[in-house]
Amino acid sequence: MKIIPLIKLAKLIAFCSFILLGFNAYCSHLIGGNLGYEYLGQVGNNYQYKILYTIYVDCGPTSNAPNPFSTEEIGVYTHDLQNAPMGGADKTRIQLVTVNLISVTDIEPDLPSGCTVGSSTCIREGKYEGIFTVPLNFTGYHIYGDICCRNGAIDNLTNPVTQGTGFHAYIPPPLIENNSPVFTDVPIPFLCAGDTTSILYSAYDPDGDLMVFSFVEPFRGFGTQGFYPGPPASLSWTLDPVVYAPSYSFLQPFGTTGYSSINASTGLTQYMASNTGNYVVAVEIKEYRNGNLIGVSRRDLQLLVINCPVNPPPNLDPQFGTGATQYSVEEGETICFDFGFDDPNGDSLSLTAGGIIFDPLFTNPPATIKSPVVGLDTVSTQFCWSTACGQAQALPYQFQVSASDRGCPPKTTNEVFQITVNPVAPADTIIGPEFTCQFNVETYSTITAPNTTYDWSISSGNIVANNDSIIQVEWTTPGTGTVTLSAVNQFGCSSSSIDLDVTITPTPVVDVFSDSTICLGDSMELLGSTNAPPGYSLSWSPNNGTILNGNTLSPTVFPSDSTYYILEVNSGIGCLGYDSDLITTYTSQ
Repeated sequence: MKIIPLIKLAKLIAFCSFILLGFNAYCSHLIGGNLGYEYLGQVGNNYQYKILYTIYVDCGPTSNAPNPFSTEEIGVYTHDLQNAPMGGADKTRIQLVTVNLISVTDIEPDLPSGCTVGSSTCIREGKYEGIFTVPLNFTGYHIYGDICCRNGAIDNLTNPVTQGTGFHAYIPPPLIENNSPVFTDVPIPFLCAGDTTSILYSAYDPDGDLMVFSFVEPFRGFGTQGFYPGPPASLSWTLDPVVYAPSYSFLQPFGTTGYSSINASTGLTQYMASNTGNYVVAVEIKEYRNGNLIGVSRRDLQLLVINCPVNPPPNLDPQFGTGATQYSVEEGETICFDFGFDDPNGDSLSLTAGGIIFDPLFTNPPATIKSPVVGLDTVSTQFCWSTACGQAQALPYQFQVSASDRGCPPKTTNEVFQITVNPVAPADTIIGPEFTCQFNVETYSTITAPNTTYDWSISSGNIVANNDSIIQVEWTTPGTGTVTLSAVNQFGCSSSSIDLDVTITPTPVVDVFSDSTICLGDSMELLGSTNAPPGYSLSWSPNNGTILNGNTLSPTVFPSDSTYYILEVNSGIGCLGYDSDLITTYTSQ
């Protein structure tokens, strides 16, 4: 495909004008488009967005080379509370935003010398941008564009010139900062009848949200031939779909003799149309964040099917690797794999790859790949990526590959490769006592895993010995302590942590009053005290018949010689406190 930039400026003086029938010249040559938005941030008490609007028109020799208008209008609508985000009643327009044409690009088939198949096909892309500001709400907003009309040559719609084209996107409440997915591919000028063709509706989400792709019914819009109303003041909800001709539907856009399929996670589609003609399809992207639907956008496109000579497309060739398109690594790990394509009838090949996995602004560090590459009848390359700690995520990273031959006409095979970066598996468990006493030293351990080391941390205590998977902890502060453990893989990346809470009971404070001296044969009352709570037990030692009332704090002792009397207090849950008193005896002279 050749992509030919024509202009890039803020405004273009439109070539189109009204003709005798009273509708603009490019209306009947409109073949699709998409509508999205970019979150710009908070401005005062309001929130600002940029509209990203793209339309496609037919610029073939019979189209009078229409140019997009220099401006278009997009309506901004509030969403009601019912059945958010996509249900509810009609939507009220609160703004009409003028978007300005910023670029025009022609998309034409890139044909080898001497090949004229499809040479007259051309798609002109017009891109618009505009800024709008809205107040905070908690239901979200809708943006909507409406252009009349679809061309009369569309085969899968009933009376297509009476059906306009509606473009819609839903914006979640501004506190959910969100950007719509960005389509990165361009439409292909034509499909060949009877051939299976893959088309990449490749898109990336700037916020890393889960994207789910599906075929949907295109929106009919409000315009008809000769009537171009633009976005209405009240947006009828739900939006009306197109009216299909008999035997056609959004699941069978080519009728019962053709087929279509879409990969919900990648947007890779396959089409086979048995008959030539023009066929309308639409692909919707739903964005999910933390399991919640937060955004909806779509692309509406008309596909042209023509007769072509037989030319089989390139095939993914397992001789250049495993032939797999899905891979899995652990964060910090480096992955490299080869892949390639061959052409069944020996045409020369070129391979191109793209995706934000190669862009350091989105993926850091990025992956690397040699692209583009060319070959005689085979072509191959190598993908490499040294992932970093912190790059694990639930959604796979992906990149797109297109292998195109130089047949007549050229055929392209598209593949999407997915790399899942898994987090380090957390430690299995922490084994050790959950109840202890202040100043006790306890042992904690975990079940070991291969190629894994362990990182421990403690609150309310100190690690006094560390043998990687086994530690000893002295608990110094009564109350609640925590043992925290992370696993570290062989690449130096840490897992999420697991915790074990430990209850630390204070050690009883025990006091035995000052040392004393007595004469041999005399007795003395010991005086002990403790702050242990009720329920404690105590004992004095040595209890060798020289202590009377030894189960009280004030026993009477009859030492036969100088003796250390030790008071032990048990708090009731096994925490012990001690103190002692030396009784010195003297023999009378």
